[in-house]
Amino acid sequence: MSANGSSPTYTCSDRAPDSSPSSWGMFLPVFAAEVSEANPKMTYQGRCFDEITFEYEKLTDTSFNVNVTTAKPRSKLCKDVILFANTEIQHFEIFYFHGTHRLTFQMNSPEAQADVGYGGIKAFAFCENVLQDIESLFTTLKTFLGGLTDHSKWPIIGTHVPPYMEKANLRFIKEAMGVELERRTIEKVDIDPDTIQSGDFFGVMRLDGLDPMIMYGTGSRVGHNTMALRFDGELYIVESQDAWYWPTHGLQRTKWADWIKQAEEADYHVIYLPLNAG
Repeated sequence: MSANGSSPTYTCSDRAPDSSPSSWGMFLPVFAAEVSEANPKMTYQGRCFDEITFEYEKLTDTSFNVNVTTAKPRSKLCKDVILFANTEIQHFEIFYFHGTHRLTFQMNSPEAQADVGYGGIKAFAFCENVLQDIESLFTTLKTFLGGLTDHSKWPIIGTHVPPYMEKANLRFIKEAMGVELERRTIEKVDIDPDTIQSGDFFGVMRLDGLDPMIMYGTGSRVGHNTMALRFDGELYIVESQDAWYWPTHGLQRTKWADWIKQAEEADYHVIYLPLNAG
């Protein structure tokens, strides 16, 4: 991206250099440009056109144009698919030919006018073809579809994470974060609850799509935080929990023995970090 805007974080060519077009999330577009009255012109390098220039043109208080100039196509049969959007406007446009293309947008509500006035309109570029997008969507869905209810004995949709779902999430963590999780020889360590004190931390990772996304977004190695807390000498785990596979929702405390059982049924990966007495 050039002109009045800074370069985007990722482009189609470098957003995931170690991934294939059918990998997790590759069906999603990349940020290409943001144009407004304050920042009226930006240029992006597309997958088809080497230069795509977006130019904002105000018409009235309730309408504006985005003039898109496509140049230097890489072949005669290629195309670029662009999503123009903000919180109030969504529009897809496919560009097959070089030249200038005029798109007119209406702002028919105060919310639309306020949104365009604040941040203009964004352009997002799709990187893959339809078949690759379908394959990527299927790969992405596999990281989420499974372990959806609090019935521990139901296959696939019960509390346990199905093998295909676990494999898909491990692949995402490796490709997106560069972290390859290794299976441990010892998968369960019994902790004497008498040694657990109030304030001790228990970090949770569940290979269910959501936790790996949280990990990716935060740079953490866990997707859920809990803490041990004693009430009248009895050990509880306190947390804010709203998962579909968990029997209780909201702010809660759960007796240690019950929590450990539920954590096992949910296929939690748990790290225990006791407070340092010093």
